Amino acid sequence: MAKKKNEEDVVVEAGNEKTAKTQKIAAEEVATETVKAFTLPNTKVHVKPILRAGKWLPDGHSGSFMYDHTVLGLQVPIDGNTGRLKNPLTKEEQEYFEIHAGLDLQVGDLNPYKKKDNYWEDFRVAIRKSDDIITEKTILMSLDLSHPLQYLQYKVLMTNTSPAGGMVAPSWQARTESGTYRIALVHEGQQNQDKVKRSDQMQKVYKYVGKINSSEESMFDFLTIYHLENGHSKRPSESWNKSTYLSELQDIIDKDLDGFVKIVDDAKNYDYKLLVT
Repeated sequence: MAKKKNEEDVVVEAGNEKTAKTQKIAAEEVATETVKAFTLPNTKVHVKPILRAGKWLPDGHSGSFMYDHTVLGLQVPIDGNTGRLKNPLTKEEQEYFEIHAGLDLQVGDLNPYKKKDNYWEDFRVAIRKSDDIITEKTILMSLDLSHPLQYLQYKVLMTNTSPAGGMVAPSWQARTESGTYRIALVHEGQQNQDKVKRSDQMQKVYKYVGKINSSEESMFDFLTIYHLENGHSKRPSESWNKSTYLSELQDIIDKDLDGFVKIVDDAKNYDYKLLVT
């Protein structure tokens, strides 16, 4: 009987050891998944100025952006709906920076709702304007998102992208979507992609213009539909001549290429739109 009992004890101990190993492996897998939930992206974001044309300002004048040696300071803004700071991070990002990024932080330190020693209240991104001539090619700051602190700076800038009063356009393409935007974020490689996209769009619209430019009626119809979908545009007149129609089409191409392409791509509803004009 004693021998049998000992064998049973051995079986139980082996089972417990196996269970412990299984639990340890499971815990390690969970920890690994937690770490993998967020990783710093290996890319860069450039901060570029948004120039505002002025009737009395020459190209490159400081007044078209900021005056020399001034600083644009940006922090996490207050949410107008809650009256509290916006949360710049996702749950996964916050966990990564507090635990795994190697920063001098404790769990909960990046909570934007802390009432005491709030990390975000003192975190500021400073955009400096030198005395160099500013153009649309100027890069004011480059952020390496694989660097923890620079990623946090990027996230603070992203909290300031609301068209309703924000000062940061989330992309170069969005820079005209709000009159309050002062700077734009340009992801590395984005400009090349935008150039390719614009080139494809230009080919499409000029091919389309080539099909309708021999008919004043066809050009009038297109401009009428565009006016229907964009109330701010000029309503075409049947008294216009061919040159005026072509001039108005070119104006749309220059100012609202996406809007032009949208109509061209929606060919199946073109005739229906004409019926309701």
